[in-house]
Amino acid sequence: MMINAPLFVVVLLVCLLALKTRAARPGSLFLGLVLGLTLASTSFGAPILSAVTSMSQGIVTAVSSMGGHA
Repeated sequence: MMINAPLFVVVLLVCLLALKTRAARPGSLFLGLVLGLTLASTSFGAPILSAVTSMSQGIVTAVSSMGGHA
């Protein structure tokens, strides 16, 4: 499974924000990224990615419909 560029940018921004606000330490962020990449290479990664994708698309659709741009 490949990680695409937009997903990488989102994860990178979240990590940088967590570091800047001191919500997370560098070691815990590194461990989380390594575990996430490991999970992505297993058979569990595809269903989780599918669920996250459908959830994010639902949120975008809901926000878009509230704005009247559906």
